[in-house]
Amino acid sequence: LESGYTLDGQPASSLADLESRLRERVAGTAAPRVLVQATARVPYGRVVAALDVAQAVGADAALLPRLQTQR
Repeated sequence: LESGYTLDGQPASSLADLESRLRERVAGTAAPRVLVQATARVPYGRVVAALDVAQAVGADAALLPRLQTQR
């Protein structure tokens, strides 16, 4: 089951997988930054969880405007 989270366009199998991969990505980076973006259909709590993961791995996290979805 796909979690709905991605890192650089690659699906993460879970929030824990996202955290692990993000931790590897920012390791050794002096001032890592993570940009989080979602569609309007994504529940706010899932967006906050992604921001929390980014901060947990030591990155400065920012929320970008929501992506527009086609109807």
